[in-house]
Amino acid sequence: MCRTPYDETKFYVGCDLCNNWFHGDCVGITEEMSKTLTEFMCVDCKRARETQELFCLCKQPYDESQFYICCDTCQDWFHGRCVGILQSEADNIDEYICPNCNNSSSNLANMKNLTPRDFESLRKLMKQIQAHKSAWPFMEPVDPHEAPDYYNVVKEPMDLKTIELRIAQQRYKKLSEFIGDMTKIFDNCRYYNPRESPFFKHAHQLEMFFVQKVKILREKLVELK
Repeated sequence: MCRTPYDETKFYVGCDLCNNWFHGDCVGITEEMSKTLTEFMCVDCKRARETQELFCLCKQPYDESQFYICCDTCQDWFHGRCVGILQSEADNIDEYICPNCNNSSSNLANMKNLTPRDFESLRKLMKQIQAHKSAWPFMEPVDPHEAPDYYNVVKEPMDLKTIELRIAQQRYKKLSEFIGDMTKIFDNCRYYNPRESPFFKHAHQLEMFFVQKVKILREKLVELK
C-alpha cells in the first residue's frame, strides 16, 4: 500500500485474494489482532470484487503489468504467477490446462503444500539463482535514488533478498507462491525498462535459467509427495 521495500523488522499481513503483503500499521491490523483473523482482504480486492470483472484463482481485475495465460479447457485467464507458470515457459507450452481443470504433475507440484525438506531445496535453488551472472540487478530492492519513479510505476516490487528472507522464514505455503515472487521480478523489470535495455536482457536470461531449474524442482517435489 505504501510502496516501500520489504522490512523484516515490521509486521505484515497477507491478503487472502491477491497474496500481497501489507504493513499492519498501513491497514490497521496489529499482530495480536491477526491471530484471531479468519480472513483479510485488501482495499483493492474489496473494490474489485464489488465493481469489476475478476480473473484467475485470486479473483483480481485485469492488470496490464502482469503476464496472463489462458486455460485451453475452461478458457479462463490466469496470472502466470498464481499458477506457477513463467512467461518464457509459456512460450513452449502447446496446450495449457489450469489447476481447476486438471491435476497434472506440474500443477500438483505448483500447488503442493511445502514441507521443511522442500524449503531446503528452495534455499539451494536460491543460491544458484543468486550466483547467476544476470542476477546482480535484482539482488536488492530498487534504490529510489537511482530510479525516482520506480515505486510509482511498479505496484508490487520484489527482489532476491526479499525472497531469500521469505524462504528462511518459511513464508511460502506452496511452490506457486515462490514462483509468483520470482515472476514479479521479471514482470516488473519488463514493465519498467525498455526492451533494448541491459536490465530487460538480464531479466530474460535469468528467467530462462530459472525455468530450467524450477522444472527440475517440480519433478523432485512430485517424487517426494
